[in-house]
Amino acid sequence: MSHALRRTSLTALFAAGMVSVVLTTTAGPASAADTPVSLAAGVPASQGTITPFKPTVPNPTTATRAQLNAAASAAQKKASPFMAPSQGVAAASSEAGPISRAEVISRARTWVDAGVPYSMTSYRTDANGRYRTDCSGFVSMAWHLSSSSANNWGETTGTLLEFTSSISKESLKPGDILLNPDPGASGHVVIFNGWANAEHTRYDAYEQAGSVGAVHREIPYPYWSGHGTFSPRRYDNIIDEASGTDRAARTVGADFDGDGRQDIAGIDANNNLKLYTGD
Repeated sequence: MSHALRRTSLTALFAAGMVSVVLTTTAGPASAADTPVSLAAGVPASQGTITPFKPTVPNPTTATRAQLNAAASAAQKKASPFMAPSQGVAAASSEAGPISRAEVISRARTWVDAGVPYSMTSYRTDANGRYRTDCSGFVSMAWHLSSSSANNWGETTGTLLEFTSSISKESLKPGDILLNPDPGASGHVVIFNGWANAEHTRYDAYEQAGSVGAVHREIPYPYWSGHGTFSPRRYDNIIDEASGTDRAARTVGADFDGDGRQDIAGIDANNNLKLYTGD
């Protein structure tokens, strides 16, 4: 840690497990690679809107980080020096910042409740921000990742690797993912929400899948056959939650670096001590 911890003694910090409440779901065959739905501009979807967009790369689902960076650089040269503010609204987390597992599941549930349809070339604007309505856009939304036209309103199944770490099957917790990082419609990603049986052969999940759209359902581990290789991964900025006095012990707020702004120190999901400086 580059900043000396001041003012507050970090004691009794420890990992907290999460008990997932598995909701009643409907099992069904996977539809991850189905043909995307074609939508008219501004079609309302509950409390948000779905808008087709022109990708900055030939195919936003197969773009590499280098291609996205090149497209963003080209767009920046044409853009006004005054950029529009984010379309997101106030949330417990900040964009690309630490986020709790409960908030990840809560954000995912909003798209399921709204019945958001699937499309690789449309984005949804709602209280969560603005995100592409395919599987990786769905996870980008649930994790509150940065989103703009520069990355085609969300990460891809390939670039999600940059934000995650590999974990074991038995380490899975709500808000983690099962990821097939293949590009385009060949890849897919699902948000894990808890085991559906004692044998850990089925799990409760949220996903944005093919012609199905946003869905909450039970899935065989790691995914239905015929859709590639899936492995469990964890978002690097996800934080385990605690309750009561445990929550206070898990994170500590103070001006640790002496710049007059509130900072947060605490334990992340992998039991690493981290300092998030205020900006």
